[in-house]
Amino acid sequence: MNGTRSSFVDFIGKLNNKSNEITSKLVICPPFTSFPSSIELNNNINIGAQNCHHKKFGSYTGEISAEMLKELGCTYVILGHSERANEKDSEIKLKSEIAIESGLHQLFAWVKIRKITKVEKQKK
Repeated sequence: MNGTRSSFVDFIGKLNNKSNEITSKLVICPPFTSFPSSIELNNNINIGAQNCHHKKFGSYTGEISAEMLKELGCTYVILGHSERANEKDSEIKLKSEIAIESGLHQLFAWVKIRKITKVEKQKK
């Protein structure tokens, strides 16, 4: 929850001013409330979401579907972020499938480190 819409607009303005110096494709994943609606983006700047829900639609207050993101011009979504450590791999898989179905590229932030117990080691 870092940054406000006005700070995002300022940031994009600075990036657009440096557009001649930017040679790579950039993906920026602002908070949902900062998604550009009338902000001019340079061609090599893409917008990503910080998360999406694993269902297409339904009564999931506060959640954002992949279709909603796509409709707003989002082209990427972060999945498996460490700050969402309570998510199960099965849920991330469902999010991945719905993102693909919606045409979103996925950025995996797979930093979960699984502890191997003595029992698991003995099974190997």
